[in-house]
Amino acid sequence: SLPPDPDSRRAASELFDSVVQETVEETGIPRGALSAPLLLGVMTDACGKPDALFLLFTRLDAAAVRATYDSGAAAHGWESDRLQLVP
Repeated sequence: SLPPDPDSRRAASELFDSVVQETVEETGIPRGALSAPLLLGVMTDACGKPDALFLLFTRLDAAAVRATYDSGAAAHGWESDRLQLVP
């Protein structure tokens, strides 16, 4: 659930919305085909930089996701070097 403080709610909403937008831009999957993101956790990468890990689901099947990704529809497809499909 969202924090009670209006500023915290706005910040959390912006963060979660940016996760969906980034997914759309990197995969080409339409926003309407994606679930709300689920925060799995926060970690640091090998350089010590914080990294938030999210999970999103889609109503598209694996073939449709692959076709969309491979079609070049992603505005920022160059940011992704591979697509991992998990059943």
